[in-house]
Amino acid sequence: MRRFELVYGSLNRSAGITAAAAAHHRLLWIHPFLDGNGRVARLMSYASLLDLVRTGGIWSVARGLARRQDEYKQHLMQCDHARRGDYDGRGDYDGRGALSEEALALFTRFFLEICLDQVKFMTSLVRPDLLRGRVLAWANEEIDRRNLPPRSAALLESLLLLGELPR
Repeated sequence: MRRFELVYGSLNRSAGITAAAAAHHRLLWIHPFLDGNGRVARLMSYASLLDLVRTGGIWSVARGLARRQDEYKQHLMQCDHARRGDYDGRGDYDGRGALSEEALALFTRFFLEICLDQVKFMTSLVRPDLLRGRVLAWANEEIDRRNLPPRSAALLESLLLLGELPR
């Protein structure tokens, strides 16, 4: 676990995004808990990406992994394979550590493709290009019903533009 923290604990943003996949597998390989390692790894990946990519919690890699569970498990099993000498059968270098670097690279690609798929999926659902209009229409309806104070729409529009407002 100390080695895990040393390797994955202090990466810059771009390296951290790629390393989230490797860290996901490596935590599962270490298997530090009697039960719940998969849930912990998915939660760790969610939290890492939440911080690194600033997802706002709107999408989760765990959802995508669950949707392609058989492929996910297959990739993880392949990552557990021992390194095949210095070169694999095709003449490609397979890393220096005990585990297959090639399989980890394939898992990383799969993991990042899952992330992109989830971003696209949530973008299609939320339609950020239409969000402002939907929020303001809702706010104005609620103002008309007297469920919100009169200037709520302006406040919400400012929040959408700025992301946050001072108290």
